[in-house]
Amino acid sequence: MSVCSSRTSHVALMRNSIANRNSFIETAVKIKENIVKSALNELFNEGNGKAYEDLVRTLRARPLNDGNAVIVLNDCSLCVGAMGREAKLLVEVLFTLNWNTMSEKVIELFSKWVLDLLTAQIYHAPMAIGSLLKVLAKSDEMWIGSPSLRQAMMYSHVHNLIAQIVSVIPMSTEVLVRSAIDNFPYHKCNPCINQAYTHNLLWITRYIPTLTDDLLTLILNRLIIIDVNIRNNSDSVNNDIFDIEVEDKTDDLIESLDLCMTEVFQWMDQNGPEILDLLFSVFQRVILPTYGTRNVQFIMLYGLSKDVRRVPDFLEILWQLVPSARVGPGPRQASIAHLAGLLARAAYINTQSIKIYIKKMTEWCHSYIKAQEMPSSHNGKNPHSVFYSVCQYIFYLVAFKHKELFSDKNGLIFVVSLNLPKIVMCSLNPLRMCHEGIAEAFASITRIHQIVYCHALMEQNLRRHLRAEEESLEHQEWFPYDPYVLPKSSKWILPIYKEYEETVNDVTLKSVEMCGEEDDFLATSPNPHLSKSSFNSLRHIN
Repeated sequence: MSVCSSRTSHVALMRNSIANRNSFIETAVKIKENIVKSALNELFNEGNGKAYEDLVRTLRARPLNDGNAVIVLNDCSLCVGAMGREAKLLVEVLFTLNWNTMSEKVIELFSKWVLDLLTAQIYHAPMAIGSLLKVLAKSDEMWIGSPSLRQAMMYSHVHNLIAQIVSVIPMSTEVLVRSAIDNFPYHKCNPCINQAYTHNLLWITRYIPTLTDDLLTLILNRLIIIDVNIRNNSDSVNNDIFDIEVEDKTDDLIESLDLCMTEVFQWMDQNGPEILDLLFSVFQRVILPTYGTRNVQFIMLYGLSKDVRRVPDFLEILWQLVPSARVGPGPRQASIAHLAGLLARAAYINTQSIKIYIKKMTEWCHSYIKAQEMPSSHNGKNPHSVFYSVCQYIFYLVAFKHKELFSDKNGLIFVVSLNLPKIVMCSLNPLRMCHEGIAEAFASITRIHQIVYCHALMEQNLRRHLRAEEESLEHQEWFPYDPYVLPKSSKWILPIYKEYEETVNDVTLKSVEMCGEEDDFLATSPNPHLSKSSFNSLRHIN
């Protein structure tokens, strides 16, 4: 016998075996009427648990067909009063039934049994709701826009049941939130699963709007975990020659984040600008305290575009944290980073708003410099870290928005009024703590317009090795609204995103010819965390 024919015969045997097994499942097991009632009676009235154990073992071992499921569920509905803690194993195994893929009769009976059970035996609520949420994480397909009709119908049955549970037992919403947290998929699992669970948690907010804050907070917390892990894995790829496995894991994380961001953007479109207050709150609690994310914060950039009248409100929220002595340096530096990033990158923010906040920043810096002339004590390893961050983002905005700021004589007068030379030349020497690419861009722009001459000081800093230690530059080297690179969800961002535009006489960015199509504002950066080239590992994703 040839190898080919032998292999064919083995395949045929396997197929016959599978067919016989399926046939056995359908025909060999016939559930008797009142089997559940009989088993529970023997367990509780006679103290004999054999029939109960056999029933549980049978239900675990063999999937039920529609006919058997109808018999079991009809019987269970008559026995909910006896299904307390002692019947935990039976209840748990019934929740493993693939009820939402079966006939309408099974779906109806299962839903009725669950509602009757939880009304009579609230003890089972955490397990029941947790089991339903696990079903919402099941997915064998990836989608853009919405799941297939088949998948959507499977989810719809579960959502209908959850809605009925909450209607009958209002306090179950607390259990629902705890279960949503406990059952959130691991961030490294299949991207389809992360997408499905995110999609379905957002679906829950449609019929239980009181949970919107809790569920959105949960989702963004988990997306931040994925986002930060992408950054960490990308750093590992840059530093590890054996990076194939790490790169594969990073690809899955990127796919997960991209699909989940798509779900969030679609949800925002469905809800409109009325969710902005909620977004403001979640941003402050979840996104703002997290350093180093690359993508999740774009939810706020997109959200503000839904109602630009609210932009000043949000910018002021960010600014109020910067001079506040009631919060630590980290949140203040994060606030100025987000503020400057939005001013630079959000296409819907006008030049007047940019000028207002550059003015506020420079006024605060002048006040800070003046305060240093008086005797005072500074605690901490880097007592001037907030000052250096604010200075850097002033330099960043002047360089990035130079076309708008120097578009006419009034713009030039405005920039002169900022008294930038006093900030640049002060004893704190902010240029030495500034990111090198920004310092070079700012120095070239201000030299062209004869605002301040920085190159001599920068060369002096270089000769004297007056460069900050790496750890003190942590918040100086993060630009939260650098180009968005997630391909599927980028269609929500690109129309409202401002790319850097050089002028004919612009000598600030000498890498234009080298970088081609890249947004090259920080392309000359020696630090891979800042340059857009740090995202090269993401570009092969379609």
